[in-house]
Amino acid sequence: MNQLLNKYNFLFLFLFIISFGLIVKQNYPYWDDYVLFNQSYETLYPLYHDHGTHYFGITYLICFINAIVHNILWIRILNFALFIGTAYMFCRILKEFFQFKKESLYIIFCLFIFLPFFQIRSSYNVLVYNLCFLLFAIATYLYFKKHFKLALCFFMIAFITNSFIPLFIFVFFLVHGLQFYKQLLHLIIVPVFWLYKIYIAHSNGVFALEAYNKVGLKSIRKAMFSMDNVLKDGYINFKNYFLSIDTPQWYIIPCLFIIIIIVLFKYKISIQFSWQRRMIFMLGAIFLIFLGIFPYAIVSKMPSGLFYESRFQMLLSIGFSLFIFSLYELFYFCLPWLANIFFSALIALFVFFNYSFQKDLLINSMEQIRVFEYVQKHFKDNQSLLLKINSVSPIFYDIHVWRIYEYGAYCKLHNFKQNKIVYYNTVLTLEEIEANKKINYYFVNDFNTKDYTIDSINVNFARTKLYF
Repeated sequence: MNQLLNKYNFLFLFLFIISFGLIVKQNYPYWDDYVLFNQSYETLYPLYHDHGTHYFGITYLICFINAIVHNILWIRILNFALFIGTAYMFCRILKEFFQFKKESLYIIFCLFIFLPFFQIRSSYNVLVYNLCFLLFAIATYLYFKKHFKLALCFFMIAFITNSFIPLFIFVFFLVHGLQFYKQLLHLIIVPVFWLYKIYIAHSNGVFALEAYNKVGLKSIRKAMFSMDNVLKDGYINFKNYFLSIDTPQWYIIPCLFIIIIIVLFKYKISIQFSWQRRMIFMLGAIFLIFLGIFPYAIVSKMPSGLFYESRFQMLLSIGFSLFIFSLYELFYFCLPWLANIFFSALIALFVFFNYSFQKDLLINSMEQIRVFEYVQKHFKDNQSLLLKINSVSPIFYDIHVWRIYEYGAYCKLHNFKQNKIVYYNTVLTLEEIEANKKINYYFVNDFNTKDYTIDSINVNFARTKLYF
């Protein structure tokens, strides 16, 4: 009990509340949440059928959750519980099979949770991602434990998120080493899964038209040469976002740093590995970063964006947490106090980023509610509405150009038609809206391009005016 109530765990809880506490105010759906939340099987089936994941049972899973959860806040909490569970399993693997001490695991666990990747982790739309992430971590643990049959079953389910396939191959060789040829049959689950995906759970409709997530030799070659651009673009995006934050709020960073360093200044870890093993560990961390980028790069979904595009960063926490820890350990070997200052400064910066991201997601929810309230007041069931948004908050500076799914789903809740479209005036022309093939596909029966009204609304919320 005393171990659970020590000052380090209290510090983690304090930083977690600062980072993600604003989710309790995000009691409105955002991003594509409206496509899923409180929707019926009839509404969900076309979406998941076209995406191909209906044949993995995802439609029934979301329907079950909708039947028992009627407040979006519980979806947010569930997502965080899944993510924390993944971090726990990750650390347990390091402890049981790589002999990491608990003091080192505390550093890695904090990095895994607070690294400012995958900011959209609380969205309903990525619930399946988080579930697959946890199942993959459990499968990896079981595989190290030599419970191969059960582990392979969990791996197969986790493959619903296709990006775990390269990681599975890495785990396979890590466990078996030079004796891998004795267990080659385990790799058969990859072609079996892929054949099922190609012939049964394939993309349909607009996803097929767009060659959604299509993989080929050309895309693999292109991905190999774009790795450095991912890191460079990610750095630029984070830097631009940081500079867009109201300057007076930067005081949070030194305040957090002072609190963290007071607690951690004399923090001690055991230097338990040789220099040779440490270098191997660092190279392994770099390779895991590569495996976190590559599965998305080959389908042209670069994990360097912020907010909604950050869903492609889900796997980066594994490699980066280990790589930063290896740097921390290197500093600690030379000057322990310098290592603790380095770690405290990084965590203070990460927590500040997370707090700012959650704040912007809250603003996003407020903006959508304003749009939806406007649409409700101007409803004419048989008339299409093209709603132009004239002003956009800083959260949209390089993201979402239009939001067909979420607004269409919201309108369908009210009049069973998806005949209302919302777009941002600063990005698309009216001709581009009308020519967009997703609109033509999803709204072909509901949206009358020859008979609609055009209206506009200002939904701008100045982020700097909101202080919590």
